[in-house]
Amino acid sequence: MRAAALHAKYPSALIGLTEDPDGPHLVCWGAEPGEVWIWQFLPEDDPYAGFEIPRAPGRGWSIARDDPLSAGMRVRLGPTFADLGLPADDTAIDHLAARQLTIFDAVPGLQLYYGEDHATNPTMAMWDVTVRVNELYRGVDKARANRR
Repeated sequence: MRAAALHAKYPSALIGLTEDPDGPHLVCWGAEPGEVWIWQFLPEDDPYAGFEIPRAPGRGWSIARDDPLSAGMRVRLGPTFADLGLPADDTAIDHLAARQLTIFDAVPGLQLYYGEDHATNPTMAMWDVTVRVNELYRGVDKARANRR
């Protein structure tokens, strides 16, 4: 969600996502000339996140700094999305985890997120029903095709 928002605002920037727990999770090269922006993402509702939040912004700085794409560029904490004129929070359905995910600004360089599964979120419950109805229709269509 956040990468898509950055791409829409800065179409010529290069945006990368990583799954490295020790590095930045989102990197944006060239949104501003000569700059690399980095962000960490942490779960807002994780009992251990409170211990990591103060040190999260800028974690993995050297990974972005040492990347060949960053040569000659200044690496800095990514601004809050609100400071970029983008929504301070985004919500979308994470189809792989079957939950609704909300990501929001914390401080520069840090985004927090939380998710709700279908048991606690009406939107996810409707998604679950829609998926099941579509599976049913596909099954009916397949049965009809096999009868011919």
